[in-house]
Amino acid sequence: MDSITIEWKIPETPSSSWLQCDSSIVSYNLTYWPRDDPTNSTTISVNSTEDIVVKTVNELDVCTEYEFSIVVVNSIDLAGPANMTSAMTDKIPPQPVDSADVTSDSYNHLEITWSEPFSQCGAPSYTVSRRLLLNDQCDDSMADTVTWEVTGDTSIEYDDLLPYSTYEFTVLATLEGYVAETVYVIAYNSTESVSTAPPEDFTVDNTVKGKLDYTWSSPPCGDRNGAVSYDYEFGEAGGDDVQRENLIVTSKSFEDLKHYMMYEFTVCPRTVVGPGPCIFIQTRTLPSEPTGPLNVESDLGSTNQTYTIIAWEKPELINGLFLRYEIQKDNDDVIMIVEEEERIYSFSDLEPNQEYAIKVRAVSSGGNGAWDSVDVTTLPIPEPNTPEVPVTTAKNDTSISIEWPLVDDTNLGIYRITNYTVRYSSATGDEDTIDVNYITSPMVCTIAPLEPGTEYYIKVRAVNEGGPGGWSESLTESTDQTFTTCPDHFLVPGVQIGLIVVVVVILLYAVAVTFLLIQLRRKGPIRTEENGQDPYMDLRPRSEADNIYQEIAITSTTSSQKPGERRLPSSDLFHKNQNVEQFANTTQDDAGYELVLTPN
Repeated sequence: MDSITIEWKIPETPSSSWLQCDSSIVSYNLTYWPRDDPTNSTTISVNSTEDIVVKTVNELDVCTEYEFSIVVVNSIDLAGPANMTSAMTDKIPPQPVDSADVTSDSYNHLEITWSEPFSQCGAPSYTVSRRLLLNDQCDDSMADTVTWEVTGDTSIEYDDLLPYSTYEFTVLATLEGYVAETVYVIAYNSTESVSTAPPEDFTVDNTVKGKLDYTWSSPPCGDRNGAVSYDYEFGEAGGDDVQRENLIVTSKSFEDLKHYMMYEFTVCPRTVVGPGPCIFIQTRTLPSEPTGPLNVESDLGSTNQTYTIIAWEKPELINGLFLRYEIQKDNDDVIMIVEEEERIYSFSDLEPNQEYAIKVRAVSSGGNGAWDSVDVTTLPIPEPNTPEVPVTTAKNDTSISIEWPLVDDTNLGIYRITNYTVRYSSATGDEDTIDVNYITSPMVCTIAPLEPGTEYYIKVRAVNEGGPGGWSESLTESTDQTFTTCPDHFLVPGVQIGLIVVVVVILLYAVAVTFLLIQLRRKGPIRTEENGQDPYMDLRPRSEADNIYQEIAITSTTSSQKPGERRLPSSDLFHKNQNVEQFANTTQDDAGYELVLTPN
């Protein structure tokens, strides 16, 4: 049994004639009946003064639609107009289909019959679906799921099935939108027979050492006959240890197999009746890699600064075919030798005094062998011998010339002597060097500029591409003195400069005096106040008896920045036409000079 709850609101503004004399709503009459049976009605009174009235009607039939009528009753027992509504009780889904039978009288005809499940709401309908699991005839149009609706019956027939195929059928009970909890599943093979052709597109992949991968496809369309799986056999050719298994896929892989071994593989399609024609193939796995190490060695007797030779032993190829040797020096490009008996190689582009890692491996049809390596160190460049002590061939106060015999470099091979270095120093100065790049016999070098009268220590050494050799014993030699009779203090630059300044001042002084005398002799006769000639300033030759001739000496009594005479301007002289005795005294002019007159 089931129930339905009805809810309604009180009328807001009753205006009908049944509400008279200020009567009020006191109750409601609720009448209900099945829609399919109006004569089977029931009326109940609902007393309520609430604005919203709720009433539940119980003991109703399930899966039934009911009509409801609500009438308002006032205080004088007058009933108002009815308000109608309807509702449906709950539906109960049908039970699932629990059994079915399949009947077929040909490869493409099939009838499915199932039992009707229990349902409280009447006979259910059914949804039947069909799905093609294994399409033997290569017709993809039937591969999708197809659905049929069955009403009023518990069976369905098919006459369009593909031959030698597998189908899956499902039956689902439904009732007006309600479905059963589960479906009933039926699997069916349209024909039971063996395949009439072997699998197609059979391939094997043996590119991975110790592994074989087989793939194939189903027999061709029309010969498959419902094949749903495959039987295979696998083992060594001619061996007794054979693996057997049934597969539902169309591929199979085998790993950890013996190298360079022949294996056999057979695969057959199987239907529900049995296996069909088989396909067979033989495949050999890849061979093994060559063995190692190769005992790579370096010929130390042949190794020099740029050259070395390596050799190695012949590897064991096991079951592979020789392809080549691979040689690599450090991270350089790989060198390949394709002759199996050629197991020696030389390098002629090495650097002196360098260590190299050289490795060798064999490569066969089975793959790459292991690397075997050897470390080789080239010889350093030989150092030149030490020269003999140089000897002095010439010298002066600023240079010393030396020579020395050539160093024998025949033992240096290609690294002959390229130049010599001369090093010289004094007790007070720093060391200096000179590179002598021109090779002569004997070697010569002039060291300049040097300090006069200084003792030097001179030595030489030979140089080649590898660097310098040892220094010779020192030659001790002194430059000549510049001033051999001068005291030592004359060698001091400050004293020399002072002497030069003194000499220059004396010379300038003499030139000034000479120039002044010449100017005085060139002057004309000196006039007296009476416009007569001044006998005392007449410089013409006179006799010794001429006592008025006087010698005039002008001496400066002031000093200047540099020694010398300044010419006294003639305008500064004060002349008086007087006897010479009157000028015995000293007079000072405006320029600061004294005028001394001395009788002859």
